[in-house]
Amino acid sequence: MDKELNNDKKAGTKPMLATGFLDLIIQEIETFTKLENNWDGHGALPLLIEVYNNSKLIILKLKINPSDFYPNPNGTLSIDYERNKNGVYLEIGKTEFSFYTKGEKVEFKNIIAITEENLNELEIFVNDYVL
Repeated sequence: MDKELNNDKKAGTKPMLATGFLDLIIQEIETFTKLENNWDGHGALPLLIEVYNNSKLIILKLKINPSDFYPNPNGTLSIDYERNKNGVYLEIGKTEFSFYTKGEKVEFKNIIAITEENLNELEIFVNDYVL
């Protein structure tokens, strides 16, 4: 789901997204909840409803076009945010999320509770690192 963003970093603005684009991403992620058990042939679970709800919350909080997103075999979701040589890679679960960065520095943040405070910190981190 790559799309070029209109990003005016000098003016300090966030990337502009096509109207409704985040809604389309959320709709596509919702389809992962309808995957059959064993969808990968190795016992994979469909995306868990709690994970879908958390993913929706995070996507709407960040308001940034993800570079990629995909279900994982254990019912979680990965969301990637990349720009130039930097990236932030999230895995979202039922009550927690983890992420790591790749680029000038590598950083790991494991098992972070999904709270308003932690999502605010994630938003600042992603904006600083990827935008």
